[in-house]
Amino acid sequence: MASAVTIGSGGSAGREGPTAQLSASLGSMVADLLGLSPEDRRIAVAVGIGAGIGAIFKAPLGGALLAAEILYRRDMEVEVIYPALVASAVGYSIFGSVVGFAPVFGSYTGAFNPAALPLYAVLGAAAGLVGLLYIRAFYGIHNAFKRLRVSPYLKPVLGGLLTGAIALLAPEVMGIGYGWINLLEYGRLGSFPSALPAVYLLALLPFLKIAATGLTVGSGGSGGVFAPGLFIGAFVGGDLGLLFHLAFPQLAPSIAPFVIVGMAALFGGAAKAPLSVTVMVVEMTGSFQLLPAAVIAAAVSYIVTGNDSIYRSQVPTRRDSPAHAGE
Repeated sequence: MASAVTIGSGGSAGREGPTAQLSASLGSMVADLLGLSPEDRRIAVAVGIGAGIGAIFKAPLGGALLAAEILYRRDMEVEVIYPALVASAVGYSIFGSVVGFAPVFGSYTGAFNPAALPLYAVLGAAAGLVGLLYIRAFYGIHNAFKRLRVSPYLKPVLGGLLTGAIALLAPEVMGIGYGWINLLEYGRLGSFPSALPAVYLLALLPFLKIAATGLTVGSGGSGGVFAPGLFIGAFVGGDLGLLFHLAFPQLAPSIAPFVIVGMAALFGGAAKAPLSVTVMVVEMTGSFQLLPAAVIAAAVSYIVTGNDSIYRSQVPTRRDSPAHAGE
């Protein structure tokens, strides 16, 4: 309910956070019912997260990999992968049978030009820098609200008011934002409701979305940071894609592939999960031909973001995890 109210009222947040929590709880319940060991319980919880995320994003392979990758900044929980693949496939099948199996962002069918790979590497570096800004701004706003000496019930209200003020300038920052990503991918900038000129809007939207997400979730609103990360990455990709199109029209005849790769690069680096996020994005966009470009961009972004992560609960490696302390 809290997430539905936050997102439904225009808050800048994603639905993957509540989904992950519910799925993890379901995994824990199954572990209780079956009397699983602590090690198997940990796997069950991670598998639940992967299955839930894979289902709602219609990205079962990426969801399964996310379950293994999201726990650590520089490691993977390899034991999770196979059970997560099975659970994610089942969850995707059930979810898809109700809402359909079409990719979230449609299917991109444009050709991939290997000669443009250096441009995608540049995009990866830019996405990494904006990803760092996303991480630090998000936690800076979160810490500012923690220090604020007002009732905790009023903090989300204040965050919502400030988000609304941003939305007066750019309504596109409200909600999850998938529709705006689709319009950007297909170059339909005239459909955006903001009164700002298209060039200024494209340049400002990544940063306005960062501020709106920090104010929404950082103030205590309920929601995730994955979907906003995709939005920010898409518009960073759109900005650079437009520049590349003007400078190198033969290498970049369209901004669409840069929009897609930008999503994978920015959040793959910010979440320290480049493999799973890359696979998820190509599944969500039906653009497997862009996988080489997305891998390179996400790898560069991952390096640029260093040890910073949008998920503070991540530990560096399995060796640093309390769950593996006895090994």
